[in-house]
Amino acid sequence: MTQNVRKKGKVDTKAIIINYLRKENKIRLSPEQEERLAEAIIKAKAKFEKSISLLEKRPPGPIPGDLFWFEVDGRLSFWAVIIEHPEDPELLYTVPADKFPLIGSCDVLIPTEALFGPLSVRAGYGIWLRSGFLKREGHRFGFLEKEFLKAVHSKIAELVVGEIQASEEQMEIDDDPGYILQLMEIEQLVNVVEKKAISFIQESPKKPIVITIKEKKTDEVDRLETLRLAASTQDLQSDIKKIKSSIKIGAKKYRIKLKYPGKLYLVDHKGKIKLQYFPIKKGSPPTLFVFEGKKPVQVLWKKSQIDNSYISIKSLKWKKNEISLQVEDFPIIIKKKNNTN
Repeated sequence: MTQNVRKKGKVDTKAIIINYLRKENKIRLSPEQEERLAEAIIKAKAKFEKSISLLEKRPPGPIPGDLFWFEVDGRLSFWAVIIEHPEDPELLYTVPADKFPLIGSCDVLIPTEALFGPLSVRAGYGIWLRSGFLKREGHRFGFLEKEFLKAVHSKIAELVVGEIQASEEQMEIDDDPGYILQLMEIEQLVNVVEKKAISFIQESPKKPIVITIKEKKTDEVDRLETLRLAASTQDLQSDIKKIKSSIKIGAKKYRIKLKYPGKLYLVDHKGKIKLQYFPIKKGSPPTLFVFEGKKPVQVLWKKSQIDNSYISIKSLKWKKNEISLQVEDFPIIIKKKNNTN
């Protein structure tokens, strides 16, 4: 029996769908099943149209919340952009996502009700990717709405501080063999993408950043700053003695300003040049190379016994009043003025 496809002069979409189902469907459905299926199709269509409309209005990106897909070794992979680096907006913290339904302690479920759900976001496997890499390799297909992006932020914060909030069901899923196999595949996927991202950086040489340094002798301000770093330790007096004895009076200290978290200095003491890096909180020093010949040599760091800084083990040398470095993927040329003593 065919339903009337017009209702009060308007097209009845549900009736059209039901007529189509009756015509094409080889499995006999009850009227109730036809109604439910037709309603589900109408809702899916409305969701699709709304999501496409909102995606078209979104800034070009990539920006936090964006969802990308790209092919990795013949497999389709999904990625969610979560955070911009505070010192470099072109560097984006990105986490993998998939359609595998099990949600463990370190995951966030993006439900079916979300515009681009359902998705399982694996918050524990995030990596930093360049905006240009995502543009070249990926295709933006959607975005996380604010409430779901906030949920991923919260989960990452839990992972950072080591206080993971999880239900008993999630903790049980952590030990599920199928779930463990899925995480192993994700880990392999992340490793492949990281290698591709490194290759992208190597294939995209940047114009060197030229920094002309100004001489600055270690002064009372530097001493006070160093003393303040020690103030949080238990044996303050002995630390002050160590710091005072370690300060090399007359050393030249140059700030190398670049888009990288923390502070990087070049310290010149009687021609013996070292790099000193002060991280933010308990961060690690950057991957840094120095060009003394044709090939770059990686700088090795040692942790200072006095403060929170790292000092390069090997001394650097001026070559025609220049030192060439590469911090992560940024080439840097440090120039010294000829009249600098």
